[in-house]
Amino acid sequence: MSKTAWLTLCASGVFTCGVVYYVHTSQAKDRERLREGVIIDIERQQQKKRQNVRQLALQSDLTKILREQQKQYDEDDRRQRENGSGS
Repeated sequence: MSKTAWLTLCASGVFTCGVVYYVHTSQAKDRERLREGVIIDIERQQQKKRQNVRQLALQSDLTKILREQQKQYDEDDRRQRENGSGS
């Protein structure tokens, strides 16, 4: 085998090994990024769920306050009508 053919064979072997290594590491990194994406999505969903629960609790508290205010308003209105119509 001539020296040129030997160098060409070695160069193509090194190039092939480099390409295989690059593709392997690239695929491994892509799989890791996909896993991280799933984990980030799960965390985002859990955070959104916690935020929704906090908002629901706040809405519930506000509803209770408004109902109490409405009840007080209705009682005051009823008293005024009774006092106004009874005089």
